[in-house]
Amino acid sequence: GCMEIVADKGGLLGVNELSMEEYLYAVIPSEMPTSYGDEALKVQAVCARSYAFNQLMASRFRSYGAHVDDSVSSQVYNNVEENEASILAVKETYGLVAALDGDVITAYYYSTSCGHTASYHEVWENASSLSYLTGYLQNEQKEEVDFSVEEEFRKFILSEEIKTYDSGFSWYRWKVTLPLEQFTRQLQKATGLDTVEKVEVTERGKSGIALEVSVTGTRADGEEKGKETVPIRYQTAIRTAFAPRETPLVRKDGSEVKNMTLLPSAFIVIDEEKVDGKLTALTLSGGGYGHGTGMSQNGVKGMVESGKNYEEILAHYYTGTELIFLY
Repeated sequence: GCMEIVADKGGLLGVNELSMEEYLYAVIPSEMPTSYGDEALKVQAVCARSYAFNQLMASRFRSYGAHVDDSVSSQVYNNVEENEASILAVKETYGLVAALDGDVITAYYYSTSCGHTASYHEVWENASSLSYLTGYLQNEQKEEVDFSVEEEFRKFILSEEIKTYDSGFSWYRWKVTLPLEQFTRQLQKATGLDTVEKVEVTERGKSGIALEVSVTGTRADGEEKGKETVPIRYQTAIRTAFAPRETPLVRKDGSEVKNMTLLPSAFIVIDEEKVDGKLTALTLSGGGYGHGTGMSQNGVKGMVESGKNYEEILAHYYTGTELIFLY
């Protein structure tokens, strides 16, 4: 494409002008490793094209004279340069998008599922249900289970008895222990409480995702202190409040990840560590990486390895949809 440079009050604004298909050449390798192979890249190409179309129609960046930006606010563009594999995947799916009743869907995707995807309304506050983004167990049977019950989800996260398409990946399971000083400081910011005495998941979605975490503590109010319980709701707020910013998080394969600004996901169980009855640490055990609704990129790799083609994979993640030509 070409580059348009505009004088802006903050300096110079650069807008890369190019066709949808050329844009996707550099989105695909930036969002999914090209080592995952042609079939997986074709899934990513259809998802990215569908997602980009709806971003284009929303025109959120019109004040910049653009349709999308190059970050996760839209889709990551040109973090990894286009290559032969990404170009081939785009060309092999030229113009194809996922649609429901003729309308292009917003094909949400993320890195890794915990073994169960989330329904759309479980992920974002005030969101309506979307039939094509319904949560299921991520195996061949695509079973419907109810993980809103704490004991059932805890067993699922901690035991790994059920094998899913994502089971073999390092982000499938992880754990981190936040010491008193760290989680108190972070929860003060999230809740306004001065001290923290109790933390528990008080509402889960059917997928097991935490919809609400309640924090009980005290708040200084003039000369008096009163005990209070404050809810933290939905995955973005929960992942921010419990981010392991200072403590290494340990993944399934034993590797450590440091300085995270978000918890990997809100598919978590929380255990309180106490000494003499006083809360001293929180251990968060969780699964997956990302918001959890739609297509799991590592799940796609698992499905490809099990013999599924890209059409079957797209139908698995986006219930009731079909592939149509956008142009």
